[in-house]
This record gives sequence, structure tokens and C-alpha cells, in this order.
Amino acid sequence: MSSSLTKPIALPHLSRRWTTADTAAAQGDRNDGLRAAREGSDGARVIDQFWRKLASECASDLLRFYGDCMRLRQDQDARLERLRHEHDQEMVGQAAANQRQHDDRLGTLKRELGPDSAPFKQAVARAEDAHKTLRGVRGEVNSRPLRTHFGPFYLVVMLILALAEVPVNRAAFELTFREEPLFSLGLALAVGLVLIFFSHVIGLILRQWPRRNSFGQVAPRLGAMAVILAVVGSGVYFMARMRQAFLRLTAAENDGFAQRLQDALRGGARETVSVITDLPLTLNDWTFIAINVLLFVFGISASFLRHDPHPDYEKAVKEGRRADRALGRLEKRYGDAVAEETSRYEDRKRSLDTQMSELRATIAAVADQSSGILRHCESGRQMAAQTIRTRCGSFQEGFNAAGAPKLLTTMPTNATILAELPTPDIRREP
Repeated sequence: MSSSLTKPIALPHLSRRWTTADTAAAQGDRNDGLRAAREGSDGARVIDQFWRKLASECASDLLRFYGDCMRLRQDQDARLERLRHEHDQEMVGQAAANQRQHDDRLGTLKRELGPDSAPFKQAVARAEDAHKTLRGVRGEVNSRPLRTHFGPFYLVVMLILALAEVPVNRAAFELTFREEPLFSLGLALAVGLVLIFFSHVIGLILRQWPRRNSFGQVAPRLGAMAVILAVVGSGVYFMARMRQAFLRLTAAENDGFAQRLQDALRGGARETVSVITDLPLTLNDWTFIAINVLLFVFGISASFLRHDPHPDYEKAVKEGRRADRALGRLEKRYGDAVAEETSRYEDRKRSLDTQMSELRATIAAVADQSSGILRHCESGRQMAAQTIRTRCGSFQEGFNAAGAPKLLTTMPTNATILAELPTPDIRREP
């Protein structure tokens, strides 16, 4: 395949005798004119014979010169035809094949990864359904923004509240597990988690209280809250009693109490509970209860602030975002594949365009060379006519130097000489 500009061609040359009037030829022409004058020849006739003789001799050389140029022109025309065929058929065909390959590959990607693939269609349908649901919910709340706080830090906040319950409640279980402190610690942590979970539930119930206070909607919520508050209240009260018993036992301030407690422990659970509940609550016990209640209220407040009043709003927003992210991942994968294929296509196209541009430049150069051959032939013909006229001048000088009457108007013009010389007969460009 041609991909670079063609090199200059070596053009045929006309014989130097017709392109340059050398000194020897000029002297010979003057001698011929001198001799003709001494023989008494008619000036106009002999100079006419002289230049016509030169034209006849030049014609045979010109025809050979034209023949060489014609063969070179034919070679150039044949090469030009091959280059045009290469450009119009092969290169154009490769460009069309590259475009077809690109279109086929894009169609394949569209079917395998793009909008026509099953996963892509499912993701689009899921996103449409999610946004349809979200639009419905936003219509119910008059398009207000989502009212939530803490976001991903909510679990951290609730965990901190649960951990804060551990040192407060641990002493309540030391009475039973004095020799196993890990059990006491585990129970305190479990109680903290349960209390914070209950606060989460109550906060959620209060935040998403029904707009219409119908019995069917309000009664279950009130019942659930009553049960939870009863469990939490009794649990906190019992833990306060257990903590008080443990502290009094460890302080050994009342030996009689220690003996009663040991007798009760040997007697069974009922006796143990009776001994513990007989103790009056002190300020420290009420402080213990207040701390538990305060942490419980903090949990309710955090849960209340965390959730939106509409039960489905946050879920609809999350589902819409998840659907958008899933669709976005598929779109990115499809877009990356299309971009990669397009990049390869553009690289091939640029390479073909470069080759075609170079080939067109080569075609233009060869066509110019082919046309230059015709100009070269005409230039040789012009130089031959000028050389003949110059030699006629030398002949005239010799004729006038013989002392005969001056030969004034017998010089042929270039046009007259050119009319006698053969014209180039090589094929011109169509």
C-alpha cells in the first residue's frame, strides 16, 4: 500500500543540439552563411532553406523525445490508476468495514451490557418502580424533605447509650455472680441493649404516630408502649433493689442483714425477694433509677429524631437511591465498554484517515508528474524552436559578413518555426 509521497521521476531529455546553441554549431552556421553569400545565393531563399532543414532534423529528434515521454506518461497513468483503485476500493472498503465492525460491536454491547440486556432492563424497571413509590409518598407528605437526624451515626449513638448502662447496672448482678464477674458484666450489657432497643421502639412509635386517631391504629400502639414501659419500669426497680442488697452486703454494715440474706438464699427465691424488697430505697437507689430512666429517655429522643413521621418515606428514599446506584453501576459499565470500543474505532479510523490522506497526496503528486511530462515536452519543443532561430541568426551574421547586401527581414519567428515542428502526441488527463 502506498503511504508516502512519490519521488521525483527522471524525465527524458531532448538532444543537447536542440536545447543549447554551442560555439561550434554557431561557427559552422556562420561559415554556411558566409559561403552562401560568396556563391551569390538569394538571401531570403537560402535562410528559408536553412531553417527548414534544421526543423526537419529537429523533428526526428522531437519524435523520439515524444516517444520516450509517452512511454513514461503511460507508466505514470498506469500507476495513477492503481493508486486511485487502492484509494477508492481498498481504503474506502477498509473504512466501511471499520464502521460496520464498530456498529456491530456497539450493537453487541447494547444487547449484552446496555439497554437491551436483561439486567439493564430489570434495573431500569426497578428504578422506575422505586421512583414511582417515592413520588407517591412525597405526594402524601406534600413534597417536604425527609426529616431524619444522625443518619449512619444513629447506631453508634444507641450503642454508646447501651454501653453507658453497663457500669450503672453491673452492681445489680454482683449479688448473684460475685465469683463470676464476667457473667455480671454480660448481663449488664444485655440489659443495656434491651433497654436501648425498647427506647428505639417507643421513639419510633411516637415519631410515626398515626395522623388519624382511630381506635384500630392507636390502641395497638398504646398497648405496646404500656407493656414496654411496664417491663422497663419493673426491671429498673428490681435492679435497684438488687444493687442495694449487694452494696449493703459488701459494706458489712449490718451483720443481721447479712445473716438474713444468707438464710433467705438458702430458703429459696421467694424468701430472697422478700428480704430484698423489705429494704427501704435510699437516695443512691433513686439516683440509680433516675440514671436508667434518663438513659432510656435519651434513647427515646434519639429514636424520635432519627426517624421520619411517615413510616414509608425513608424506606422509599433508600430504595430509590439503591435502585439508582444499581442502575448507575450498569450504566457506567456499559459506558466504559462503549468508550473503550469507540476509542479503538477512533484509533483505527485515524490510522485509515492518515493512510488515505497520504495516498491522496501521492495521487496528486503522480498526477502532477504526469501533467508535468506534457509540459516538459512543450518546453523541449519551445527550446528547440528558440535554438533553431538562434542558429538562423548565426547563419545571417555569416551571410552579412560576406559584403553582400544586408539580409534584414529574412529571420523566421518562433511561431513560424513551431508551426513546422511536430506537437506532442501523448495522452492527456481525462
